[in-house]
Amino acid sequence: FSSVPKDDFFANDGYIVMTSCSKEEFSQTLSDGTVSFGAFTYGLCYGSGYDEWNREPLGYLPADSDANGAITLGEAHRGVQERINYLKSLLPLEQATQYYGDTSFVLWKK
Repeated sequence: FSSVPKDDFFANDGYIVMTSCSKEEFSQTLSDGTVSFGAFTYGLCYGSGYDEWNREPLGYLPADSDANGAITLGEAHRGVQERINYLKSLLPLEQATQYYGDTSFVLWKK
């Protein structure tokens, strides 16, 4: 992907891409001493209704901002970023998710 200007490549060719961090960053790993997982994965799972840190379902979809039971690319990205921002208040974490493509694309729904 790096050899093609992202605005032309992603917007015009129908690609949908979401990454855990920008090219200038490293994705961060979290650990509770027994289980390790990525900050991006944690945010994505949390927004989708599962608290990976505490290993329990939430009973709702925090990323579903319009409460329609579906999570779009845009909602997933916002949900991950919100959770990473929360983690930044607790931990030394530098990570910003990136996305390209149709933000209304439904990733999954109930």
